[in-house]
Amino acid sequence: MIRAGLKTIANTSAVLAALTLAGAPPAAAQTKIDVASTASLFPQYYPLAVGEQQGYFKDEGLIINEVATGGGGSTVQPVISGDTPIGLASMSGAILAKLRNAPIKAIAGASPNFLSTIVYAVASDSKITKMADLAGQQQAKLGYTSGGSITDVASELAVRSEKLKEGSDVTRVALGSMQAQAAALITHQIQVATININAIAQFVVQGKVRVIGDTGDYLKVNEANAIIANGDYLKRNPDTVKRFMRAYSKAVDYANTHKDDVEQLYASKSGVSKEAAAVVFQKLTWTTNVTYEGYLSEFNLLKSAKKIPGSADPKKVFDELVDLSLLPKAP
Repeated sequence: MIRAGLKTIANTSAVLAALTLAGAPPAAAQTKIDVASTASLFPQYYPLAVGEQQGYFKDEGLIINEVATGGGGSTVQPVISGDTPIGLASMSGAILAKLRNAPIKAIAGASPNFLSTIVYAVASDSKITKMADLAGQQQAKLGYTSGGSITDVASELAVRSEKLKEGSDVTRVALGSMQAQAAALITHQIQVATININAIAQFVVQGKVRVIGDTGDYLKVNEANAIIANGDYLKRNPDTVKRFMRAYSKAVDYANTHKDDVEQLYASKSGVSKEAAAVVFQKLTWTTNVTYEGYLSEFNLLKSAKKIPGSADPKKVFDELVDLSLLPKAP
C-alpha cells in the first residue's frame, strides 16, 4: 500500500514536471485577473467570452473576472485607478486619459469594422428615415451614453456631418448606458439613439426599432476601441499580460472563422434569439492590431469636436499610449 502511494506521488510529480516544461502552469498557479468590460454586451470584445468558452484563458493559467462597466469611456477609469488591471475600452477614452498623463497603455485593438455596429436608431413609428431629417425638428433629442465614449463621438460626428444645429435642430443627451438609451427610445423620450446594434437587435427583429444609418456612413477608417492596461500592473506582471493576450488572440482567430458558433454563444449568454444575434454580428470581424491611420482618425475626431487641444501632437500621444509588444509574434 505504501509502495503504491509512493508510486502515485512519483507519477504526479512527473506530470507536473512535464506541464512545467511544456509551459502550461499547474492548476495551483492559476491567476485571477479582473477585466473591466461590457464584453457580455458589446460584440467588438466578444473574443473574451469566446476565449473563456474555448478554454484558452484556462490553458494559460488565467481565471477571468469580468467587472461590468457602463460603456467604453467609463471603462477607462478603473484601469487608471488600478482597480482593474485590464480594460476593454474606447480608443477615444484612452486618448483623452493619456492626454491627462493617465498611467495606461493600449496593448491591442479590437475590430477593424466596428463602426458598422454603432448605429443611429429610431422607434418604428418615427417619421425620421435618415439623420438629415433631424434638421428643423426643433430640439429633437439625440441620445448617447457618456462623455468620451464612442457613442458621444459618433453622435457629434453625425450632427457635424449633417450640418445640424445643436441646441436648435437637435439636443444631445447623455443617458449613461446602452440599456437606458434603448428604454428612452422605445418610450419616445428621445427621437434617435446613438447606440450599439446589440442593445436593440431584439427590438429590430420584433419590429419595434428601425436602424437609419451607422457611423461607418461617415467614417470609413477608424480605430474606435482598444484593450488597455494599467501601466504599473504592466511593469509588475508582464508575463500575466502576455498570457492574457495569447489567449485573447487565439479567441480572435476562432471567432473570425466560426461566426455561427459566436452567434450561438452570444444568443445563449445574452438571452436573445439567434436572429437577433445574426443582426449583431452581420458585418463584424475582430483583430488585435492597432493601425496608426485608424488611431489618427479617432484622434482627429476628438480634435474636431474640441475635446483635445489643437496643439496636441498625435504621433507623440500614439507613441506614449500604444504598446503592442506583448502581442504574440506571428509564426
